[in-house]
Amino acid sequence: MTAADKNETQVAAPDDSTAQTRALARQVIVLPPEAATHPYTDPVLLTLADKDQPQPEVICRHCYSAIWMTTHNQAKCYCQVTRAFCWTTAEPIPTTRCTGYLRAVAEMQAALADK
Repeated sequence: MTAADKNETQVAAPDDSTAQTRALARQVIVLPPEAATHPYTDPVLLTLADKDQPQPEVICRHCYSAIWMTTHNQAKCYCQVTRAFCWTTAEPIPTTRCTGYLRAVAEMQAALADK
């Protein structure tokens, strides 16, 4: 067995905890945003007209790291993790899976557990 074969074997067979983390991540992110697993919706979104709302599957709607804002003619979402605008009414790209979301939820859960 060559060194390359050993590397392929190691990469192809993640340990159980990695597989469990991946399965959990898929479950958490794929759920519809209206599900009870998303206890938080940014308050700015509640003020937007229906035409300016992001699609229901946009995970940023429920992310603690997302900063939603409005200007006189559009709504925008700035991600504190990627440090970029991730959604605007001009470019409504639907982010449906994001590690930043998982991190933000984990940080909030840890902060609440410390209280």
